Amino acid sequence: MLAVNARGGAVLVVLGTLCGRLLLAGTLPLTEAEVVLWAQARGVLEGDVPAAALLVTGSTDAFGQTALGIRALGVVISGLAPLLLLRHCTDPLRFAMLLLGLPGLVWGGLLAGNGPLLFAGGCTAVSGALGGSWLFAGAGVAMAALGDLAALALWPLLWMTAPGSWRQMLPGVALSLLATGPSFVRQARDGLDGSVLAEVPLALLYGNPGLLLVAAAAGIVALRRRGVDTGPSPTLLCLAVGLVLVPTNASASGYAALALGTSLAVGQLGRGSWVAAGLGLLVSAGLVAHSYRPLLFFEGDPTARLGVGADLGRAVEAWGVEPVYTSSVEDAALIAYHGGVESFVLPGPAAEHALFVRPWSGGPTTAAESFCAERGGPNVVSEYNEDGTALERWQVYEVWGCDPSGPVPVTR
Repeated sequence: MLAVNARGGAVLVVLGTLCGRLLLAGTLPLTEAEVVLWAQARGVLEGDVPAAALLVTGSTDAFGQTALGIRALGVVISGLAPLLLLRHCTDPLRFAMLLLGLPGLVWGGLLAGNGPLLFAGGCTAVSGALGGSWLFAGAGVAMAALGDLAALALWPLLWMTAPGSWRQMLPGVALSLLATGPSFVRQARDGLDGSVLAEVPLALLYGNPGLLLVAAAAGIVALRRRGVDTGPSPTLLCLAVGLVLVPTNASASGYAALALGTSLAVGQLGRGSWVAAGLGLLVSAGLVAHSYRPLLFFEGDPTARLGVGADLGRAVEAWGVEPVYTSSVEDAALIAYHGGVESFVLPGPAAEHALFVRPWSGGPTTAAESFCAERGGPNVVSEYNEDGTALERWQVYEVWGCDPSGPVPVTR
């Protein structure tokens, strides 16, 4: 009866967390990265459409073009995915509370982007591995890798914790590689991102440093108890996945494994995981409060990007001039979403009268001058942080006689 009640309590915590994230998703404004995904999903921007944008397409078709509509499907998928792991828990309620106390899931389970694919894929992969269904695990790895190719690191981790099962893994490996083939081609064409380590400090914070310490100690204990068992050791598998993937750009794919592996700890480590969960809950609550009203101000605060571009979109809409040229896909997406104005990244279509928008710059020339005959002086649109400091500034120019077929002389 106790196990049934604990499992039922865990389900209630997971579903309650999902409802809370849906509330946050509907009340917090979009970041510019989410608006860019929306623009890619709706065909506003040209070019390749990532898997996360396809998720946004399905979400907006079902729930509308609002912030909640853009995020809803990802929130639901990432919110329900932990249910796959409950049958592998010896203490399901502790597992659910550890998940709730992971600050990264405030964002990974909320914002539209790669987070929902990574998290749900990680849950599916670990569930398949623990259940011996390697094809199901392959589907999970494929889902996570569509969010970020770094999630393919799940396979060597699964193999290291179950080396005797490598033949059974092969169909799942083939499935995940087949699904991510186009992403490999696209990344090879575009080149590797040179900032792969840029998110590591934030990923460690979102992974709950206290929980990472407990998990590392539990991992050492699990290694000592490994013995000669050739099947996947649940504790070792989950902790290996979590501890290796959390400090990477694919961090969300290791969150559930980290929580599950630590929930299996007993004795002092088990008590330590409860303490770490409590600390994580405090950090998560602080992050939510900070998202609505900043508790402190620091450069690079990710919550400051919530709602950026709304003032720009409204200002451009008030001009009443279309089309709008921009120098970046971010600005084109922000203007299209917040202003409802037709916008294009340069060069764009020909127009007799248009606007050109670029980030604020002190330079006297603009990129629009290469194909527009005339331009007016700059008008500045600014957005500010809560403390009054400038967050973003743009220059808006009226331009005339624009022809993308070739450069024209500048007369003004």
